[in-house]
This record gives sequence, structure tokens and C-alpha cells, in this order.
Amino acid sequence: MRKLKYIIGTLFATLLLFTCVEELENNLDFVNDISSPTNVSALVSITQDNTGMVTITPTGEGVVSFTIDFGDGNTSETINPGNSVDNQYPEGTYEAVVVATGINGETAETIVTVVVSFSAPENLVVNIEHVPGSAFEITVSATADLAASFEVYFGDQGSDEVPTPMQIGETLTYAYSSVGEYTVTVVALSGGAATVNYTEQVTIVNPLFLPIDFEDPTLNYEFVNFGGNESSVVSNPMVGGINESSTVGQAIKTAGAETWAGSFLQLDDPVDFSSLNNIAVDVWSSNTGEVVKLKLENADDPNISTEVDMATNISQGWETLTYDFSTADLSQEYHKVVLFFDFGNVGDGATYYFDNIMLSLPAVSNFSTFEDFEGDVPGNFSFGGVGNVQVVSNPNL
Repeated sequence: MRKLKYIIGTLFATLLLFTCVEELENNLDFVNDISSPTNVSALVSITQDNTGMVTITPTGEGVVSFTIDFGDGNTSETINPGNSVDNQYPEGTYEAVVVATGINGETAETIVTVVVSFSAPENLVVNIEHVPGSAFEITVSATADLAASFEVYFGDQGSDEVPTPMQIGETLTYAYSSVGEYTVTVVALSGGAATVNYTEQVTIVNPLFLPIDFEDPTLNYEFVNFGGNESSVVSNPMVGGINESSTVGQAIKTAGAETWAGSFLQLDDPVDFSSLNNIAVDVWSSNTGEVVKLKLENADDPNISTEVDMATNISQGWETLTYDFSTADLSQEYHKVVLFFDFGNVGDGATYYFDNIMLSLPAVSNFSTFEDFEGDVPGNFSFGGVGNVQVVSNPNL
């Protein structure tokens, strides 16, 4: 009896289950009647800070989820209705495909055009400075609103120059190889096609001051000649003696030149007499007894000047002439170093050489370090009241 009840119960439960499934299937038929998503579109918002960041908000009716192919190779995750998604684009035009999925699994899509255009940078400020203690180096930095980065042209490589990139907040240091005028150009980049430029002339000068040895090819040894004198820098044709240098100054007092013919160099800094009051010059001349005048002159007022004369003592050789300016008004500033060879005589075409113009100690008089008494008594031998000094034959041989 109990077994019969169990069998009847099982049959009833099975019948009930099939009835429910059939009813459920009949109740889900409405899903097939739901339309696919409609009115699919998207709102596109582009930031104006040149980052390329774009916010896309998909919309549509009968939608349970969205996905977006951004058109730049990237695809979004699933987006719920009412939500947005961000994507960062380079500058350009893109076709974003918005795919909407309905409750019945049906999809609909639309194409939204995304145009990313960067604005030109604004308020570009460039700072170019010389590096203290370095005649050939400059630093460059820049700031600008909406700039993604910068490029710098230093102007010393012609039309083929490749720009040097400079990041936001970076300072570049650049060394030129020679003196001259250069145009520095800084380009502020937007991240796209829009740019803004700034140019500035930079003057690279290697300042000229004492000592002068004519060995630095970057220095401007530009002589100012007058009265028929012609000075220039040449290879040393008279190497030897006290001067083994490669380059020297050459002065030609041309035939018929004025008695006061000469040349000068203008220093960028005045002569510094704070510790030394003498100026030494290595000179080569053909004859002895020729006056070589050294004159110092103010850059702006020729009436502020001082000069000293020295005469050559060696012919066909180098010697050092030392000029004593200790009695001059050293409170003045002297920028011009003027040399007059064979001063007081009309030029005869003679050539002179000069080198190593520098501040120095006073000249030391030549004297013999010993006396062998084989000649006459030296003129400066007696002192302290001793007299009647004479040279005699050695009585104790």
C-alpha cells in the first residue's frame, strides 16, 4: 500500500513539472517580440587642454549594455546605460563604432566621428642665458600654456640642423664651438600640428684681456691699424730663443708710414693693475736702439691715456721689453693696448714681431754673477767708500 502511494506521488510530481516548464516557455515568448536597440548614438566631449582626452557617453533605447570601438585600435569594456568611458587620442579624425546590445541579445550600432584638434600653445616664455665662467655655453628653458613639449634649434648647423627635444620643466645646456652671432629658435609643440615659435639672437664672444699670446683661435685678435702700420696674427717665423710659440703678432711699418704709425687691440676688460704695475712684451726686431712705445688708452676717452717708451737691445732676435706704469694714474680704466714700432721715424717697410703681452714684475737689471778680474775693473765694483780699486797680476801664482 505504501509503495503504491509513492508511485502515484512520483507520477503526479512529474506531471506537474512538465506543466510548469510548458507554461514558462509560453510566458517567455514575449522576449522574442522585443525590438532590437534603437536610436543608438553617443555624446562626445573633448577636453581643451591638448591632452587628447575624449569622454564618450553612449545612448539608445532598449539597451542593456554598450561597447565602443574607439577607432584608434582600442576597444572599451562593457558600458552600462547612463555611464561614460574615456579614451586618449592623438590629434586626428577617428570613426568610433558604438555597439548596443538589447535584452534579447540583438545588437545595433552606429558610427560617431571623433575629431581631435589641438590648439596652439599660448603664453610662450623663453629664457636664454650665458653660463657664468664659460664663454661658449648657454642654457635654454621655456614655459607655455597648452604645450606638450619643446624643440630647440641653436642656429649653428645650417638648414640641416636637427632640433633638440626639450621636455616641460627641462633646461638645456649647449656649447658653441666658435664665437659669432647665432639665432636660437624655440618651438612649443601642442602634441599635434599647431605650434608657436620664438627666436632670439645670441652673441658668443670670447673676451679678450691680458695676457695675450695669440694662441687661442676662438679669440678675436682684431687689430686697428693707423698711420700706415699693418698688424696681424701670423705663424711664428722666428721660433727660437725666448719664444717657441706657434703664433705671434706681426707689425709692418710700411714704406712712408707716419712716424706715429701703430696698431691697437681693444680689451673686453680693462687692464687690472691691482697687483702688478708693469707690462712685459716679447719683441723681435732687426735693429737695436729702435723705440717701441706702449700706450694704454681709455675705450671712450682718448685723452685718458698713459705711455712708456722702451728701446730694443737685440737685433735679429727675441727679447722681453718691460714697461713700468707705476707712475701712471692707475685709477683710470685702460682698454686699448697700442704699440708703435720705431716710433719717431718714417716707415721703411720693416717687419716686427711681438708676443706674450702680460702684466709682470719689474724688469731685473742684468749683472754678472761672478767676476774673474781678467779685464778692466767693473764700473760698479766700488762701494762703501772703498777707492783705488785696480786689477793687478796675481802675485801668488
